[in-house]
This record gives sequence, structure tokens and C-alpha cells, in this order.
Amino acid sequence: MNLIDIDKKWNFDDPRLTVIADGGNLTIQYPAHLDGGGNWMRVFFSKILKKYGKSTYNRGFEWCAGHGILGFNALGSGLCNHITFSDYYNVAVETCLENAKQNNILDKVTAYHTPCIAEIPDFEKWDLVIANPPHAFSSLEDSKISLSRTGLIGSELTNILRITSDTGMAIHMEFFQNISKHLNKDADVFLYEPSYCANQIIETLPMILKFGIELVGEYLIDEYLDPADSLQMKHHINGKVLHFKQTIL
Repeated sequence: MNLIDIDKKWNFDDPRLTVIADGGNLTIQYPAHLDGGGNWMRVFFSKILKKYGKSTYNRGFEWCAGHGILGFNALGSGLCNHITFSDYYNVAVETCLENAKQNNILDKVTAYHTPCIAEIPDFEKWDLVIANPPHAFSSLEDSKISLSRTGLIGSELTNILRITSDTGMAIHMEFFQNISKHLNKDADVFLYEPSYCANQIIETLPMILKFGIELVGEYLIDEYLDPADSLQMKHHINGKVLHFKQTIL
């Protein structure tokens, strides 16, 4: 996998701190550069989970967690009783644990500092998996050229590449190859993907099926978007939450 090293300046030196209160009355504070869109995505994610998932889950997992807003929202709203986070960026993992501490819920939170599902202990089993993973499947150079047109340079550009780039879909494929062993019976996996990535994943389904994972639902997010989020709507029209389950043998 082509993972992006982060400029050390981002190791908690980002002065732009944001405080939000999620639907479960948990107050989450984090360095602003950790947010890959989860703050606004948590609204439609919650609605889709309530509509197509179960009313409650015992153990949940947020993959590519960042500051963990999707997982904390699920935990705080009572959708799951325990949440596990993973991210390869140490600041992300430390932020999740610090927020758990500040909210007095450390006993309900586990976090792993790793880029790979394969490195998470086999004893970890989940009933719910959620994620807003990196979406750009083009080459890193193509992604860099595309994002540089936004005016981003230096470490700001590198940070966005970390959040957005999954060259050749390698991060996704490692996930699909290894997630099945961590799923309890009848577990639900919900991944948000913009339209172009959702289509590429769907085209790859025959290979994904070999890993014991099958697609059981595709849910357009358009009806859940807030018209006030005009920028997000522009880039995410026809985006989908893809719903996977273990293949029934």
C-alpha cells in the first residue's frame, strides 16, 4: 500500500481546534486536519444505518477512523455498546483515545495504530463496521496534480493526499481480504464511497466475493444531504453507502 507520511508539524501542532457535540451527547475535540468529511457525513450515515441496519449492535468498528466521529456518533447515540477505531496516523488514534477519556467512556473504546486490518488481533470481532475511507483510486501523482489545482501546497497538500488517496484501491482490497475473520454472524459493513469509487468497487465484486464478502445493498445519499451543504453536495451527488455482509456458505 502506498501510504503517505505526514509532516511532523501536524503532530498536535494544528491550532485549528473544533468542538462538536454529536447526536449522542458526546463532545469531540480534535485537530481540524483530521476531519476527512466525517462531521457532515455522520448525519446521512446515521439515517442510513437506522434505516438499513439493526436497532442496536454490541461491538462496532470504525476503519480509517480519523478523529472517530462516525464511531463516536454510533456509540453516543446508543447504536452500539462498544466501538473500536483503527488508523495508521498516530495523531488520529491518540485523539480518539483522548476523547474517550474526556467523555469518561474509555471502557467502551479500543483503538489500534495500524494501516492494516491484518495487523488487528484475531480475537477482535465486530457486529458493525463503518468507514469513510480514502477514495481516490488513481495514481498518487494524478491525485497530487488534481488537488494542487485547489491551491494547496506543501504539508497541507500532503495531508489531503493522506486522507483522500488509495492508489490502485490497495487499502480497500487489504480491508476486503481480511475483514471477514473479524465479523460476527450477521454483521453489517457500511462503507461510504463517492460515485466513481462506488462504481469501481462494484466492478471488482467478483474478486471481493472470493474473500467471503458480498454486497447486499447500495444506498444513494442524495436524499439525506442537507441543501446547506452546497460544497459537499457538489462533490458527492450520487455517492453511495455500500452495505456488505459475510458470504453465507
